[in-house]
Amino acid sequence: MTRAILAASSAAVGGVLALSFTSSPAAAQDGPCGGRYTVRPGDTLAVIAQQCRVPLAEILRANPQIRNPSLIEVGWRLTLPGAGGPPPWRGEGRERLEATVTPRAGPSGLSVDLRGEGFEPYQAVEVAVGRAESEWDVVSRTQADGRGRVSETVQVPRWADAGDDLVFVLIAGPGREARTQRFDVVDRRDPDAPPNAGDDRRVDIRGEVSQGAECPILTTDDGRVYSLASSGAADVRTGVRAHVEGRVVDMSYCMQGTPIEVGLFRVTGEDGRQVPLRREQVLGRWTPRGGDCRRPALHIRGNRAGGQMIETSLDGAPRTGYVRLGENPAFVFDQPRREFGLEPRRANGLAVRPPDRGPVRLGGQWISGDGVVFIRCAEEFVGGGRR
Repeated sequence: MTRAILAASSAAVGGVLALSFTSSPAAAQDGPCGGRYTVRPGDTLAVIAQQCRVPLAEILRANPQIRNPSLIEVGWRLTLPGAGGPPPWRGEGRERLEATVTPRAGPSGLSVDLRGEGFEPYQAVEVAVGRAESEWDVVSRTQADGRGRVSETVQVPRWADAGDDLVFVLIAGPGREARTQRFDVVDRRDPDAPPNAGDDRRVDIRGEVSQGAECPILTTDDGRVYSLASSGAADVRTGVRAHVEGRVVDMSYCMQGTPIEVGLFRVTGEDGRQVPLRREQVLGRWTPRGGDCRRPALHIRGNRAGGQMIETSLDGAPRTGYVRLGENPAFVFDQPRREFGLEPRRANGLAVRPPDRGPVRLGGQWISGDGVVFIRCAEEFVGGGRR
């Protein structure tokens, strides 16, 4: 409730008491979060703006110390100007929201594009998926743009079976969601599948990688040539045999053979198997690429039994798990069980892939799509600078 200071004059004019009201400085600070907010683990600016009812643009203007809206640190004290105003949502309800999915059919594991319209500018939006007549699971979180539009790419869940009807849902709050048309799950090998179902121009190839004229190229054992352009999720190496998954693109500065954007790059041996991840490649403290080694997201250490333990957070809660090495390396957590596939990236990088049940927040990072690359921190920089 807005407070006010009531000031009464000591003299009545015409028998009427003269009153004046002055807004208290606290009047603008009565929102859900007050005039200041301390960043907590798992927070993003979009989430803070939504729950504190302050437009994201105003938070950025009031906090010039934020140079990158995607990088905020736990413990920061943020100024919230004008907190206490009406919620950012001012729409008519779910009737004004729209959502579409492209393509409309495909197998489990297929990447699909979601589009939404009618949301509030910069509004936080959850992305969920489930069977048409069942409950939905949230698989990622995103944010509408300045025109209230949502654009997100997600995968058809691995648990989906051929014949399932799925819906994807964009959720802006209780009772404020938009459902897509039904998505038909098909068998990748089904000859009667709709045109392009399961064929979103993805490729799965193996061969020798060398340096081409503009980009690295992969030459398969039967002589086909592909130009490899990294999407940022994969570090392409030359002079090795590799297993590559990616998407064919129409336009590319890589002109040799068929150009593809690489989503997954695995170094393999002569037998085609992935080169096993070794113990010395995982021990240490790790931060997401571009992160801060003063606050490592993962700590992997050895134990007396010769294993490797990982200490981090899972969906915002502290968790301890173990690291499985060998030909199928993974971070493994129990109760509930989660396995995050691992792949080496150059000398000091480690790619972490999402579990089969969909994206999960690990070490404060959403692990989705092609995964997140973590970089090992030099011990001299861990915990607050050079030692």
